[in-house]
Amino acid sequence: MENNLKFISIEVADRIKKLFKSLAKDYIKLVYEEEEDDEICSFGIFTDSDISNYFFGYNTKEGLEEIIEEGKAYKREFPESKLKVDDLKWRLPEWTNGVDDECFEEDKREIEIFEILEKQISNTRNLNRDENCFSDYKDDIFDIFCETLLELKKENVFRQVSKDFFLIVQVADSSMCRNKNRLKSLSRILNQQQISELKRFEEVW
Repeated sequence: MENNLKFISIEVADRIKKLFKSLAKDYIKLVYEEEEDDEICSFGIFTDSDISNYFFGYNTKEGLEEIIEEGKAYKREFPESKLKVDDLKWRLPEWTNGVDDECFEEDKREIEIFEILEKQISNTRNLNRDENCFSDYKDDIFDIFCETLLELKKENVFRQVSKDFFLIVQVADSSMCRNKNRLKSLSRILNQQQISELKRFEEVW
């Protein structure tokens, strides 16, 4: 991978990506087994605010229709809201996920990923407090996740997808578009129109 990282070494980054890609491919296989007759509208990674934990997420055409109906109900209750109904598709925790993440809980790859992330976070605490290490760590992991999704797309892992299919990495309680480093990473997996929609969603949600 390109060495645009500020905190994590290229060797550690490559190891994270290798493990993560392997897990993601197995998860995506389960998605297609679960959703035989429905199109996949989106696939993404949702992390906690520290980017020390994560889960995969996906949505289907049927799931998106349900979100839109919920959005219409929200707009009826709060007509003054600037939120567009279609923009609710960017809220990854609301997606319909038919695959249980717990199936990977004892997976050695998942365990190793969490051990690596924990060690990297520990390293940020051992360095000079004046350095912005923790922020750099989070931006680096975010970038690794985006690059992993991009490579999966290039390898044609995603099939039976809708014409508006998109990939996303999302951090809890955080605006990705206001962080220039994460926005740059997102620009590798989203087109300009999608980024505009995501910005609008983050501004009013």
